[in-house]
Amino acid sequence: MLYCGATASLCALEVLAHSAMLPTDMIVVPARIPNGLSMQIVEESDLPLNWSNPIPSKKTQDLGTDWIMSGTTAGALCTFGHRSE
Repeated sequence: MLYCGATASLCALEVLAHSAMLPTDMIVVPARIPNGLSMQIVEESDLPLNWSNPIPSKKTQDLGTDWIMSGTTAGALCTFGHRSE
């Protein structure tokens, strides 16, 4: 899995949101993503209401699986932050 973020600490935080520990084989590399790269834009309204629950729903998992299996874009970009609940 590749997590992209403005800083290495943000990428590590995303991993820690789903696991109690960072993987021992995790590496950090700088990357520049070309402006013209095809991206699927994900709006919060595209997701089920419970998208941010600690245990992912089947619907949320299916959205990610469908995106990766389609092979239509190089990445998916979420244009929103986590809701404060």
